[in-house]
Amino acid sequence: MTASPTRQRSETPAPEYEYTGQWGKQVHAFTPLKAPVGVTVDAENNLWVMDTHNHRMIEYDEHGVFISHHR
Repeated sequence: MTASPTRQRSETPAPEYEYTGQWGKQVHAFTPLKAPVGVTVDAENNLWVMDTHNHRMIEYDEHGVFISHHR
């Protein structure tokens, strides 16, 4: 027994979307840590902190001065 299609497939154009913002809150370099889970020191003695709930890694110099954050 072979199956035969009962309906033909129709192509529907994809909807168009527009970026209007982001979900959640904006995280800045000086936003407090929220659930830091990892810390490491690189070859230049910079301290890196993995801040999971803010989805970023923060870099400090060996004196604790903020250098940058990466998302």
